[in-house]
Amino acid sequence: MKKNKKANKEMMIDSKNELKKLFFIFSGILVVFAIFYGIAYYKVNNKKSTNDVITGTIQYEKILFSSILNQTETHYYVLSYINSEYYEKLYTTYTIKYKSEQNSLSIYIANMNDSFNKKFTSSKTTIEKEKILNSTLSDDVLFEVKDKKIINYYLGKEKIIEFLKSIVK
Repeated sequence: MKKNKKANKEMMIDSKNELKKLFFIFSGILVVFAIFYGIAYYKVNNKKSTNDVITGTIQYEKILFSSILNQTETHYYVLSYINSEYYEKLYTTYTIKYKSEQNSLSIYIANMNDSFNKKFTSSKTTIEKEKILNSTLSDDVLFEVKDKKIINYYLGKEKIIEFLKSIVK
């Protein structure tokens, strides 16, 4: 009988320990849930106002080579260049000066290193004024476009710089 009482007593102690363990596990889960809830509540209620309107600018100067004849103006220039950091900065300097002048024509840029323009680069330059999509470039070119037709072009960095110097007053 003593053994039975002792076994019952141990069983009661074990079940009390089991209840304590269950209580601690349940409490731990509640604490973790409360922490996540608190963080989420804090983030939602302390969020800065995002109702501010952000104005963006649409860039119209950089175009695809395939669209050099499809611009809205009737008379403009298109500078198609193959990356050269020095000349790119020089071109930018001249075009900014030119654009600041009164009655200047628009100058569009076609970066031939752009993935959409790569198919128009080659080891040899061939320019077809009537079918620009058949043209390939190996060097920088400045096109003068009027009424959706190429009326003149300047092939090579030196000729482009010379022309840009002549139109900047």
